[in-house]
Amino acid sequence: RKLFDIKISILVLWMLVFNPMVWYYGCVTEIYVFDWFLSAFVLFTYFQKNGWYFVFPIIALGTGFRQSSGVLLLPFCLYILFLHFKKGDIKYKYLLLSLFASVLLFFAWFLPMISNAGGLSGYIALYSENDPVEKISLLQNWFRMSSLISFFAAPLIFLLIIVLVKLKNIKFKVKNLLYLKLFAAIFVFPMLFFIFVHYSKGYLLLIVLPIFASIGILIEEKVVSKNLIIVTILIESI
Repeated sequence: RKLFDIKISILVLWMLVFNPMVWYYGCVTEIYVFDWFLSAFVLFTYFQKNGWYFVFPIIALGTGFRQSSGVLLLPFCLYILFLHFKKGDIKYKYLLLSLFASVLLFFAWFLPMISNAGGLSGYIALYSENDPVEKISLLQNWFRMSSLISFFAAPLIFLLIIVLVKLKNIKFKVKNLLYLKLFAAIFVFPMLFFIFVHYSKGYLLLIVLPIFASIGILIEEKVVSKNLIIVTILIESI
């Protein structure tokens, strides 16, 4: 609703809640929903006035609930920092306060956690005993990823084809172009990680928001029609 009018918001929401990937990982392990929540909350905060100063503390705290989420969102933090350095609109007093709060929030959960694990060396040793990254080949990873992501991507493939056909003629509004760049900053790094490293694909919920928000932009820019979205929802339901 923050990005679009109510009609587009409802269409994107319908498409989101009927997506089988979202249903599957929303039910199988509830913690995956935290990825979705955190990426949504970070973006929502960023779009508030001076909200970007609060992004760093939110991710520092969120990492305590799910450490991989913070790692995968870190490139987004660095990207928005770069954007505001480039614009020259940084208030350094607020930036330093933001970073200081982030460090405090990080150590508030990190120090008790490593203490509980027997110190930093004990914490690091846990990864050698219980490494969450499975040792499989790149091809095996792609096979597992494709078998899971097909449910996520299949209903969107024909939308992508239409977009690619029209791409040369699209002139995005300045606002939407900024949004797409921000969505890409959340989308690209996690996707590269999933492609080259085997990790549970439930983490795909981290990039749900930028994908579906981008679809909202395509509706707003009249690249895809509302009727086409309704057809996509029917395909998802089937």
